Amino acid sequence: MFRNSGRIVKEWAKILFALGVIGSVIYCIVLIMNSKILLSIGILIGGIFMSWITSCVLYAIGQAAEASEKVLEYARIENRAYLAQHSQEQKQQRQPAPPQDQRRFQQK
Repeated sequence: MFRNSGRIVKEWAKILFALGVIGSVIYCIVLIMNSKILLSIGILIGGIFMSWITSCVLYAIGQAAEASEKVLEYARIENRAYLAQHSQEQKQQRQPAPPQDQRRFQQK
């Protein structure tokens, strides 16, 4: 459900824009049939403009969600690399020192 949420929000923005334009055109036609031409033109222009503004905001939210998903994935990759490097360093530090007898032989 929450996979690719940014893409889903962007698709909904496009769908809502199309529905807003269609609704504005239909309402404009109904008003023209009732002899309210000036009002119908205002509704058509205002409806399309408001649909566009709403879809732009919703689309921007979708883009922000996609960008945050990419940043989160990059952080996960960096965290894995850091943990792998850190665990190797700890393994190297944990290697026991050779006993005292062997140290004397190694120095000669």
